[in-house]
Amino acid sequence: MYIRGLKKIKQKDKRLNNLRKEINRQEKQACTFTPVINPTSKEISQNSSIAGPIEDRLMDFNRDKIAKVSRMKQISEELQNLECTFQPTINQ
Repeated sequence: MYIRGLKKIKQKDKRLNNLRKEINRQEKQACTFTPVINPTSKEISQNSSIAGPIEDRLMDFNRDKIAKVSRMKQISEELQNLECTFQPTINQ
């Protein structure tokens, strides 16, 4: 009797798993959405000079931004130094 109960439980679990798999398969078949973009956008994306994964592009963008800020800071300091015309004479 105990063994029969275990067999029924296993059969029930197997049927449930099969039903779940079938439901998942049907849901996946129903998911056929593919985005539609206009021809101009499609052409831009294909002919874009920017290529590669977004992570790489963001890293490059950040590196360029840091370099630009650094250059601007250096130029600002040089301009401030040009405005300083006072030169003290030191006696020895």
